[in-house]
Amino acid sequence: MKYSELNLDPKLVSAIENLNYVEATAIQEQTIPHILAGKDVAGLAQTGTGKTAAFLIPLIERILRTHNDPNHERAIKNWNARSFILILVPTRELADQINENVVKLAFGTGLKSYPLYGGTGYEKQKEALLSGLQFIVSTPGRLIDLY
Repeated sequence: MKYSELNLDPKLVSAIENLNYVEATAIQEQTIPHILAGKDVAGLAQTGTGKTAAFLIPLIERILRTHNDPNHERAIKNWNARSFILILVPTRELADQINENVVKLAFGTGLKSYPLYGGTGYEKQKEALLSGLQFIVSTPGRLIDLY
């Protein structure tokens, strides 16, 4: 399946094209349509198969559709200005890696993400949370600390 077949928001399409993504991987082809439809998904695939994009692309799409038209079939119901997607990860390295992917895939959309993990100061993380994020990528410990 090609990404062009998914009828994605033009801003997301531009970010995907900038990354030279054309064909969805197997895990993406199996999960993206379900997430776009608002269904829960559990996936398992080898390292390097595109698992992160498999959930980020449809989530970014759904947030963009929500901002543009809250009644769109892909819109997230009950989304408001303080809503965000929480991605919980076990390590700071994975938090940084996934956050970098959010930044790349959301480039030009106005959506914001920030990683939260220990070993760094609280102030920048608190400021980021107050700035209005659409994605938070966090380790459990730091999430509990900031809560």
